[in-house]
Amino acid sequence: IDVVNGVAAIHVPKDIFDDAELLWKSYAVGYFIGDAPHVGSIHATVNRLWASSKSGSKIDVQFIEKNTVLFRIENSHMRARVIQRRYWHISDVPLVVSEWTPESALNPPDLTAMPLWINLKGVPNDLFSHKGLKCLTRAAGKFVKLHPNTEICTRLDVARVLAEVNLHTYLVEKITFKAKNGDQREIAVSYPWLPARCSVCQGFRL
Repeated sequence: IDVVNGVAAIHVPKDIFDDAELLWKSYAVGYFIGDAPHVGSIHATVNRLWASSKSGSKIDVQFIEKNTVLFRIENSHMRARVIQRRYWHISDVPLVVSEWTPESALNPPDLTAMPLWINLKGVPNDLFSHKGLKCLTRAAGKFVKLHPNTEICTRLDVARVLAEVNLHTYLVEKITFKAKNGDQREIAVSYPWLPARCSVCQGFRL
């Protein structure tokens, strides 16, 4: 090792670069849309939803910003599953999960398109299907999935779907279309939860 004026020049072998077990590989980062739940609630929920009792692997949770959380998930299959799904809800607060890398730490994801639950009221019987509700949802955003209560038909007067909604445009409040018999039909659209609005510009606080 050569040291010149306090600077040490060393050689790092190639195999260390290639075989290094990167410490940050075990992490995923989550961005809460709205006020984040208490860390204890987050920890209990993700370990119930994500962790496998067979593997015995527990998930650690730590805040790095007000609404940004790091999840340490040692199990690679579990981590990949959580990141692939991307959208979660913890204590009814939307959560966007992404891979954690040195690059993503500096460039948070674009949260303009936000996952929101949407209520569709007045869906005709012949459209109360996965394909039918997905077709209707595209008027308000990008379809993600049906709510469990809608899948089991707990209520037939209101269908609830999760969709990516662009909050920088006007929110859809009604959907109109022609029914199979040619009659004009209308469906009311509502949002059980929305982020707070700025009191000055009236835009959503993302």
